[in-house]
Amino acid sequence: MSEEIQEIEDVPDSWFEEVLARVDKDRNNTSLLEVQRPLDAARALWMMSCGVSMTRIGRELKIKTDTIRRLSWRHDDTLQTLKKQFARKCGQTAALYTDLLIDKAEQLMESPDDLRKINPKDLALSMAILTDKSMALSGMAGTIIEHKSGASVSDAAKIIQEAKQRIAGRIKGQAIEAVIVHSNPEE
Repeated sequence: MSEEIQEIEDVPDSWFEEVLARVDKDRNNTSLLEVQRPLDAARALWMMSCGVSMTRIGRELKIKTDTIRRLSWRHDDTLQTLKKQFARKCGQTAALYTDLLIDKAEQLMESPDDLRKINPKDLALSMAILTDKSMALSGMAGTIIEHKSGASVSDAAKIIQEAKQRIAGRIKGQAIEAVIVHSNPEE
């Protein structure tokens, strides 16, 4: 089985061994994907943790989407662990790319001819993304919330009462008075 595990690139052997060890607990339930096709189940879980859509996983591994969904429910704890590991790797890669981007920006500052070749929209987009991410990581608000002051509750109640009086004044001229007359003397 370890030969099959090593076929999959960038997937730690220990993780597959953990997933496959969990299969041993459910050997009696032969309807589970983990029992029928344990390597595909492990691959599907790995792909989910990396953000691959269930539709794509189903297409590539030839597994129904609802089967993949049930698999994710049964292995939610494993997926959460993998997502954290994947997020950490993405963060490390982002830090590396940030360093490369800064190096590239310094090279462009020293070469005006190369800088002229860069589309200003690309520079603006890069700046906007970096600014947004920097604000998010530093805990600054990513959204600006505007606070407007308005009428107090008592002011609002007064406005509502005045509106009711205006409506009543308009209706009063059109209102018809009616008296209920009972034809049944017993009532």
